[in-house]
Amino acid sequence: MGKESSSYSTGMRGVNKERQKIIAIRRENKNKWERRVALTPQECEVLIKKGCKIIVQPSNLRCFTDKQYTDVGCELSEEVEKADVIIGVKEVPLDYLFPNKTYMYFSHTIKGQPGNMPALRDILNKKIRLIDYECIKEATTVNPQRLVAFGRFAGLAGAFDFLQGLGEFLLYKELSTPFLHTGYSYMFPSVNDAKESLRKVGNLIKKKHLPKELCPFIIGFTSNGRVSKGAQEAITSLPHEYVNPEDLQKLFVNPRTDIVYLTVIESKHMYLHKDTKTFSRDDFYLNPQDYESVFAEKFVPYLSILYHCMFWDVTHPRILTYEEGHKLSVENRFRLMGVSDITCDKDGSIEYLQKFTTIEKPFYAVDPNTHVMEDNFAKMTEKSILYHAVDHLPAEFPIDASKHFSEKLSPFMESIINNDYPSDYDEARCDLPVEILNSCETWNGKLMPKFSYLYNELAKYYPEEFKEQASLTRRKTM
Repeated sequence: MGKESSSYSTGMRGVNKERQKIIAIRRENKNKWERRVALTPQECEVLIKKGCKIIVQPSNLRCFTDKQYTDVGCELSEEVEKADVIIGVKEVPLDYLFPNKTYMYFSHTIKGQPGNMPALRDILNKKIRLIDYECIKEATTVNPQRLVAFGRFAGLAGAFDFLQGLGEFLLYKELSTPFLHTGYSYMFPSVNDAKESLRKVGNLIKKKHLPKELCPFIIGFTSNGRVSKGAQEAITSLPHEYVNPEDLQKLFVNPRTDIVYLTVIESKHMYLHKDTKTFSRDDFYLNPQDYESVFAEKFVPYLSILYHCMFWDVTHPRILTYEEGHKLSVENRFRLMGVSDITCDKDGSIEYLQKFTTIEKPFYAVDPNTHVMEDNFAKMTEKSILYHAVDHLPAEFPIDASKHFSEKLSPFMESIINNDYPSDYDEARCDLPVEILNSCETWNGKLMPKFSYLYNELAKYYPEEFKEQASLTRRKTM
């Protein structure tokens, strides 16, 4: 797992013709909204011309029709178990995990998520090779960035959807705003259509202005990565002005009511070393326990709404806790009206996220003083804030998101197809690109070394099966 160079190439050399390899695109069955695909018909056509056979499970929900796939040479079939590589987007039910295959999807297991430990156990027992999209990153040891992701579209959808909910939320608080005229992302055929709609809302803000009680209307974005940039891309459709997060207090002197203010709050703004009261990015990621968050005290008294877009690990300090929210609320310094939690870490960096919401019912209200959650806005308290916690937002822009994702994934497919599996893992002889090799979570019934820490999580639920591996892993890390 320690290779330094990458064999990644955008050029297709051709699929190994010794035996025709088969890819299967499985039908998504997590929920009705999951219409995305990992490979579009256009990218499938390229692979087919290189000698690969592609099976597509029929679906009337998929954002590309069955006919679009058959027109480029794909075969419609329910028998995906005939394939060498089975690809999808979201988690695969246990009944659809077939032994000795290579699977590619978002498994949501790398943080030891309890709900997906049964699937990881099944994957190991069935000797499946799991390639997790979430782990396909640059071939570098220093802050590698994800190469195959839907982050931009999560940010875009989260931004549009939250404004729609905010309009209704404020109406319950007897404040009418132009945000009432926004729409949910899934209502628009494309990102550009959604942006055009929001520009019209922006024109209303210019013409009619926002209520003085809400101004200055300050929108915060945590981090400046792909998700945050996606959210900013949407919100800049409104009349706006960017402001340094250190200067928010100044906005309360003669605030404008015909624009929204945008501020990007990064790690360097929200964390300080406990002793030195300084911030070092490299040191923070190496020693996060030595840092504390100043986010609540420094920014919550000024922000109107927050788009929460940052990566968070369980070792990192929370940026807003129940205790901090209660203190600010009692002191009447909790100005924040709502959070679009695009990061979606349950019980994570913002403690108010205690449940995920759905595209059908995307919001709940939570009182920062009492912590009481309420789905019905009519029953919320005077101090309640709006909370948005949908964990599959890119599904609302299925066509745009799928095209982007497929373009990033397809250059890797030749090497995956040509790499024989089932097989024993031999790093010295493995010809997979480093980016893909590093994203292989399991191989022939074992966790790959990079992911061996997950034996500890598995042992919590299946001690008889994984106690020995967990013990061995702990000894290696001591």
